[in-house]
Amino acid sequence: MKNIIEENIIRILSRLDIPGNAAKIYIYLLKNGPSTAYAVSKKSGVNNAVVYRELERLKSRNFVYQLGIKPLKYEAINKDGLLKTLKKQNKTEEKLLEKSLNKIFNCSSPSDWIIDASIPSHEVPLIKPIAVYIFVIIVI
Repeated sequence: MKNIIEENIIRILSRLDIPGNAAKIYIYLLKNGPSTAYAVSKKSGVNNAVVYRELERLKSRNFVYQLGIKPLKYEAINKDGLLKTLKKQNKTEEKLLEKSLNKIFNCSSPSDWIIDASIPSHEVPLIKPIAVYIFVIIVI
């Protein structure tokens, strides 16, 4: 049961650009509280060098905070912060899909079907801005 739950969380975290090892590290910190990189490596089973790299990735996306100086510890954002981030991304993607579909069905010429749908970084601060281009080809 625990494995299935963690796999679900890892799958969802991947949508937030937090892949496998980074997701395992995030889950470890969420469950165990502030920890050193060494402790994370020993108890999560992720290689020490990978832990440091992924902690930096998590910090840069505001999923993990660095605490203190010596010993340096890391703490995951709480579950409410994670849910807020996921809801914000879903809302942004929903708006993008709606805009794209409306554009496709309300266009008069195929040149109008190319949409630059970059998501402004101020709308989704915890994920990388993405750009989506939709091309529609009609074969007669």
